[in-house]
Amino acid sequence: MQRLLAPVRRVLQVSRVMQEASLTPAHLLPAAQQRYALVVCGDIAVYPSGNARPTGGAGAVAMLIGPKAPLVLEQGLRGTHMENAYDFYKPNLSSEYPLVDGKLSIQCYLRALDKCYAAYRRKIQNQRKQAGDDRPFTLDDVQYMIFHTPFCKMVQKSLARLMFNDFLSSGGDSQTSAYKGLEAFSHSAQELAGSRIGAFSYGSGLAASFFSFRVSEDASPGSPLEKLVSSISDLPQRLDSRKRMSPEEFTEIMNQREQFYHK
Repeated sequence: MQRLLAPVRRVLQVSRVMQEASLTPAHLLPAAQQRYALVVCGDIAVYPSGNARPTGGAGAVAMLIGPKAPLVLEQGLRGTHMENAYDFYKPNLSSEYPLVDGKLSIQCYLRALDKCYAAYRRKIQNQRKQAGDDRPFTLDDVQYMIFHTPFCKMVQKSLARLMFNDFLSSGGDSQTSAYKGLEAFSHSAQELAGSRIGAFSYGSGLAASFFSFRVSEDASPGSPLEKLVSSISDLPQRLDSRKRMSPEEFTEIMNQREQFYHK
């Protein structure tokens, strides 16, 4: 699901499509209807031999979207940015490998992050003003952050970028709570209850969004939040069970994949 050859008509990168697939049902299914949507997302990212290959991987996730959710999308706050950029695209249909301009892609990612966060912040501050609250929004209002992760260092740079934007906007306020976002979902339901989770989604081409969720206040035994946390409690063990292979083994597998692609 990448950019097509025509510069105007394009299909955005799968990571962005996944975000739209998950958020669209949340907007289209009023809670009063008591209806559910099942969203299944998957991606395989492979690159030719070189610097980009170690950033590849594969994964899939299934999400149930509906009423009484433990994570509630905050409506009306999404900040979105789109522009035309050839940072990552697939002009060669005989190969599954993309053409990647790594330096340009990082610039596009950070520029999109700036634009999306600024739009999100404007919207949430407008909501606050309507409620009679003049406090500026900063990352102190976000307990956890999740980012589109092309490689791990990008997440650290992105969090620092948001803190720098807060500094430019409101001066040298301490943003220590933002670092809690680095601790992932290893917490108990009680620790997560009532918190805000910020999320940044990016797809080369490019399109990006910054949005947020509110975690349910109900963390009692048997609650949707407790069930969610329990269902992913074994995630570290599942990740540890992955098969380790040498670079030579992986290269051989990719060489075989190249030979049989489209055959």
